[in-house]
Amino acid sequence: MLIDLNGISRRKQGKEIIQDVTWQIQKGEKWMLYGLNGAGKTTLLNILNAYEPITSGEISLFNMKPGKQGYSADAVRENIGFVSNSLMDRFQDGEIVLDVVISGIFKSIGVYQSVTSEHIERAKRSLQQLGMSEFEQQYYGYLSTGERQKVLIARALMGEPQLLILDEPASGLDFIAREDLLSTLDELYETTSRIGSDLCHTFR
Repeated sequence: MLIDLNGISRRKQGKEIIQDVTWQIQKGEKWMLYGLNGAGKTTLLNILNAYEPITSGEISLFNMKPGKQGYSADAVRENIGFVSNSLMDRFQDGEIVLDVVISGIFKSIGVYQSVTSEHIERAKRSLQQLGMSEFEQQYYGYLSTGERQKVLIARALMGEPQLLILDEPASGLDFIAREDLLSTLDELYETTSRIGSDLCHTFR
């Protein structure tokens, strides 16, 4: 089991943000998280990413429990590929798409480490999975919002995560771009399942 939440709650400044949530995510599952603004979706995703603690209940993230030996926020995040709208704006328009994807290996914004031929080949394969091979030498700033989203998903896959979390992946997309992205995600899920990767897609 990747994620095991048992009756968790999160309180901030005396206000209950989420209450008594029980949720398990198994390998190979896809989930969509829906809710109105202020319903606690972001808080719940932050808990999964070990950015926020729970106030009560029990939680296990990739067989690690807060306060127990072997647990750390960094260890949890090593298992997660996370893509959010805020991440999209952190890359410079003049960055090359292939470099944006390669940065996922180092979990950095930009590439400041030595890049090997293996890194480059992995990045190219990741872009191919998202149908973005033809854009690998394009400037990031020339891409549409939907294309940028695919590049960031390719970047997230570079860490070979057990869990892929997409926070509002279709936000800002028109109908055609939205359907194209969701179709690509379905194809990605089928492809990664066949090659034995244990990816879950969680998005809202």
